[in-house]
Amino acid sequence: MALAIFNKDFLRKNHVLVGGDTRIVMELGQYRESGNIDFLCLDTQSFRAVRAQVSTTSLGEITTKPFELAREVICDQYGIRTVISINGTSLTVEIKNLTGFRLKKAIKAPFPAECIDRSSCYITKILSLTDGGMAPAKTDFIDLLMMFHQWGAPPQEVWAEVDRHYGTTSKQKLLCELKGFITNPEQVFAAATRLQIYSPQVHNQLLSSANLWKDQLIKR
Repeated sequence: MALAIFNKDFLRKNHVLVGGDTRIVMELGQYRESGNIDFLCLDTQSFRAVRAQVSTTSLGEITTKPFELAREVICDQYGIRTVISINGTSLTVEIKNLTGFRLKKAIKAPFPAECIDRSSCYITKILSLTDGGMAPAKTDFIDLLMMFHQWGAPPQEVWAEVDRHYGTTSKQKLLCELKGFITNPEQVFAAATRLQIYSPQVHNQLLSSANLWKDQLIKR
């Protein structure tokens, strides 16, 4: 597991949490390929501790095991980004500065690393879908449908935080994506296949979730 190269003591001490695709796909049974490792800093102190470790050629004490740095480390006010290579496999590493977002740590992590909770996963994914718009990859949209299928609809606290940042735009964008998928599912099915989700049963599950979620959003 790629997470094994990271310093769990450093991450825990400085409240750096697993998030993004990494956290979601791992809990939901690794239903698709993910080429990212995402960490989130939820406050200024956390991000400052991370910034103090990195240079253009090193992640410092954030990692504990050897790996190849395939691209220089980029660091700015929004986060830290690089590409690493482990046993010939390239992975994008991002440590994002999400100070100002009301996200929470999971009380019980589904794997051996501290991570954000399910509501926080919904918040970050819905905002990412809004930013990505109608992107042909459809990764965020497929992830959201898998989350809905296994976790149920996001609670009101999710929409309250999403609305605090983007107003009603995110809900409208999601509803538009759901309706588009229901009307013409082939684009999303093709995107799922590119993500190595081949099962017709899972494809049908995505469509069923879209219908159910659309109806729930319209009633809200």
